[in-house]
Amino acid sequence: MSRFKPLAAAAVIALGLAGTAAQANPAIVSFTLGSQFTGFNSDETVGWSFRVAAGPGVVVSALGWWDATPLDNLAASHEVGIWNAAGTLLGSATVAPGDPLTGDFRYAAATPFVLAGGNTYIIGGRDLTTDGDIYSSANGALSMNPLITFDRAARSANGSGFAFPSTLTATTGGRFGPNFMLSPVPEPGTYGLMALGLLAVGAAARRRA
Repeated sequence: MSRFKPLAAAAVIALGLAGTAAQANPAIVSFTLGSQFTGFNSDETVGWSFRVAAGPGVVVSALGWWDATPLDNLAASHEVGIWNAAGTLLGSATVAPGDPLTGDFRYAAATPFVLAGGNTYIIGGRDLTTDGDIYSSANGALSMNPLITFDRAARSANGSGFAFPSTLTATTGGRFGPNFMLSPVPEPGTYGLMALGLLAVGAAARRRA
């Protein structure tokens, strides 16, 4: 019995986060194209900062890279990650040319992680100078998921590779290479119901034993 409780608690959290993946939607819904780059200067990380709406936060379940129609032809894989404002990497994934295309972005599944409500975060993806893959900058007519608000464009230093994109620039549009899939953090009551279900299953299993 004593061993079942912590295992049940861990299972509830894991199932709760994983279950939100099926309800996930893109952070960037759409945008009007701006200047398109195949590598602005050199190997660096480009992206944008954003603020999560007040409340329990959001669950990130996948990370993506722009591959807009009629392009649909990524030449290389792109590491994509999300950092907090202090520069701590919270989660990452590598988007490959063959990953599923949703809208104008290809997505790679990530181990689900939570972004707390009311905080600012930065998403960035590695852009290689020589791969020919494109990202769009100084964009207009931006439509975002209502759970987040766009802040500023972001990038790392030239030649830094996959690194915290700490240089932020106030602009109407970010460096839209990276994107992510998000969903609301499950309400506490959801975890409670799942816990009761797991406890009932565990009790039934012990009776059969």
